[in-house]
Amino acid sequence: MRELGYDTNDYVALKAAIFFNPYSIRKFKEPTDATTTSILKQTRLLALKVLKNNKPDDYDECRFGQLLLLLPAVHSIAQQLVEDVQLCQYVL
Repeated sequence: MRELGYDTNDYVALKAAIFFNPYSIRKFKEPTDATTTSILKQTRLLALKVLKNNKPDDYDECRFGQLLLLLPAVHSIAQQLVEDVQLCQYVL
């Protein structure tokens, strides 16, 4: 992410998108619930708004799309971190 020029605010926006993503919870398979779909849409719009407000001069329309493409990588890193912490708890 550093090589791409993303900062802490961008990372926080990505983490918020992951945290409030209903698809990451196993019981949500499809967005059939209107409330779930609405919350997901609001989260993405809020992340876009944060990015626009933090860097209005530097912002281009592709930046948000590039950040969304990083979501799977950030999500997998977070999952690996949780697994490592759990493993350390069992070892100690």
